[in-house]
Amino acid sequence: MISNLKAILNKSLIQRVIYSLGLIIWTLLLFDRLQSAPHAESSIRLSYLTLYLIPTLILIIQIIRNNKVLWGMTFGLFSAFILISLILGVADWIERSGNHVKAIDWTFRDIVLIILYFGVLSLIDWIIFMIKPKKII
Repeated sequence: MISNLKAILNKSLIQRVIYSLGLIIWTLLLFDRLQSAPHAESSIRLSYLTLYLIPTLILIIQIIRNNKVLWGMTFGLFSAFILISLILGVADWIERSGNHVKAIDWTFRDIVLIILYFGVLSLIDWIIFMIKPKKII
């Protein structure tokens, strides 16, 4: 089953479709922020416009060229996003767990949502890893 999936994901057209879907989803996720306050700072201290443009340009070029160099940038950028999200989440959890702030009341729902969030991010990162193109440049 995994070998069949690898064979499907190795096709250049499928890879470009996946990058196109990623671009559409990325645009839909940030559309509201870009429309209302493009220069406002996000939680990772970048403006929403910058946060949108860098991955968008990489994805557009990857859709056109589909090579390992841009794939590496896409994979690295998404992996860095996961790592930064995890670091900021843990830092926020540690900060809120002190005596000076009301303790976090973790519910089962909160824990499931966090696991689901990082599970989906990890699945997307795995898919990006699996669609590594054959062309170097």
